[in-house]
Amino acid sequence: MEDTLTQQKPKTAAQYKSMIEEMHTEMQRLNESSRHYQVEIERDLAETAVLKTETRALLNRMGVSF
Repeated sequence: MEDTLTQQKPKTAAQYKSMIEEMHTEMQRLNESSRHYQVEIERDLAETAVLKTETRALLNRMGVSF
């Protein structure tokens, strides 16, 4: 999508409608991208929690206290 700030201002209802549709499409794309990244973050947080638990268990078996 062309940057709307560099486009000429719409002069007709059809141009406004087209601009709004383009912006809506871009917002949907960004929203989907955001959802995807949120899923990745949640997966990474869960993996981190597992690794912390495993690390503590290993350290306990080695007699390391913290």
